[in-house]
Amino acid sequence: MVSLAAYKAALAILLLLSAASTGSVTYYFRQKTSDLNNQITDLNSEVSSSRSQVSNLNSNLESLVSQISQLISLNVQLQDQIAQLESQVADLAQRLLESNTTLVSSGVLSFLGGEPLFVSFTVPSTAADVRTNVTAYMSATPGGNQIPHFTVALLNQTEYDLFQPWSDSPRTWSSPQVDSISALVDIPFSGNWYLAFESAAGWGSEQNVSYTVNLVTTKS
Repeated sequence: MVSLAAYKAALAILLLLSAASTGSVTYYFRQKTSDLNNQITDLNSEVSSSRSQVSNLNSNLESLVSQISQLISLNVQLQDQIAQLESQVADLAQRLLESNTTLVSSGVLSFLGGEPLFVSFTVPSTAADVRTNVTAYMSATPGGNQIPHFTVALLNQTEYDLFQPWSDSPRTWSSPQVDSISALVDIPFSGNWYLAFESAAGWGSEQNVSYTVNLVTTKS
């Protein structure tokens, strides 16, 4: 018969093997549970990141839609401006076709003693759009090479009656001090008009100004 000691030893070995097996199974399931939890955490993180990316994409899409709407609005405004400009260009071209340029006067003005000289002309009441084209330049003084300056002023009848040279008397238009000029000046209404040529103040020697004055009119 098996002795009692041998029986006890065998029982102890079985108990040890059973305990070891149970511990291994427990460890295995704990490890699997930990791995699954880590995978779930990673998946949750990926889902959160994907949601954030979707939110950013939606925001970008809304911004693009807003920009497209603004561009469409700007395009409509630009089309309106282009249509207005085309209309203005067509109107200007028609006015140019209907305009008439008339020579008012040309020649040489000689300043003696510095007194201003005048070129007069009349704007007819039938003209709807009137401009005067003034071209003038100062030539050298006799016996020298110094070219002094002069000014040109546009005066209506009232301004002409009140005109004082080298002063702040009223003028419809006035140029700065120049030695040459080419200007196209609007004339606001019909009637008698004058171009006043003034030499530089205090210049006493003879001065010559070559000039051409044209009147550009459009019939109403």
